[in-house]
Amino acid sequence: MKISLCFFVLFFFFACKPKPDENICSTNPSQCQYASEAKEFFSFKAGSWWVYEEQTSLERDSVYVTINNENGSSYFYTETISSLDSFKTHWFTQQMYEVNGCSSSDLINKRCLIVRKTKLKDQIHLNESTIFFVKYKFGDIAYTGANPNYCENNKITISGIFNDYQLENLIFTDKTVEISEDCTHFEGDQPTKFVYSKGVGLVQKKLLDSNQKWNLISYHIEP
Repeated sequence: MKISLCFFVLFFFFACKPKPDENICSTNPSQCQYASEAKEFFSFKAGSWWVYEEQTSLERDSVYVTINNENGSSYFYTETISSLDSFKTHWFTQQMYEVNGCSSSDLINKRCLIVRKTKLKDQIHLNESTIFFVKYKFGDIAYTGANPNYCENNKITISGIFNDYQLENLIFTDKTVEISEDCTHFEGDQPTKFVYSKGVGLVQKKLLDSNQKWNLISYHIEP
């Protein structure tokens, strides 16, 4: 009888013990994110534009959205072009499979979505690299998967998350995320910090070896 009772208690304990992360998004939604949040940083309609100024030289660059496609879930594809160097940049989501806790419509508590980037002009193609992911938190890292011939073992790190962020006269009151990259091939194989704000996109770029800081000074987001 005692053995049976002990077996019952142990069975009840293990059967009722919650699995790791089970229902965490329903009980603690602040610990979870929507995969579609990536759109708010990188997906903007054609007609949107940004003007950046380098802090020391005062050189300027204007960036325009030329193509934007997205669906109702988390997928998007955005093409921008720079007036400074004429490079086209493609921002897009890697395919996400809705299994093992990943969902395009529900809150998620694991890394489910990857944002990739390519940069090209004429016959110049600067490869493809991971630049963002969801779900993310401060200190998270991801290897970029770039060409092993340069920036070997390159990674990005979530190095800052801010509720508000200010650049001179511009104040961004939605979530702003700073991403530090060890070696950015798109920027001459040097360490770089990128700052993205929800609903606005890239607001600051710091090229550490070149000692350059490009700040957003004006922009228009097509509704």
